[in-house]
Amino acid sequence: MSATGLAGIPPTASLVSADVTFGSPDAANDAADSELFFSTSCTDDVLAVVTNRRAIYAELPCDRALPESASSRFLGKPVEVRLVVASTSKVYLSSTAAGTVEFTVGRIWQVAD
Repeated sequence: MSATGLAGIPPTASLVSADVTFGSPDAANDAADSELFFSTSCTDDVLAVVTNRRAIYAELPCDRALPESASSRFLGKPVEVRLVVASTSKVYLSSTAAGTVEFTVGRIWQVAD
């Protein structure tokens, strides 16, 4: 088990304590600062969102995670990742090419490159 007390969150992950936004929903795929979507998964009620630049982890019941059929439309596309920290936190993924998804989560962590 990691220092966060939750399985599946690496010990190098930092708790997100303020709102933050990464990437752009309409960036060029080859731009140096593009945030390209790689995957989502959910294990033991921890959502993982992985891009080419970071991994985001959030407390979320796995039955509310993004199904493979929906996440595949984001694969390799530029995304904006917005983390909103509040009593009810949110993780947003937005892509001009693939659409937008929103997760209502508990705590959020990230590991950046």
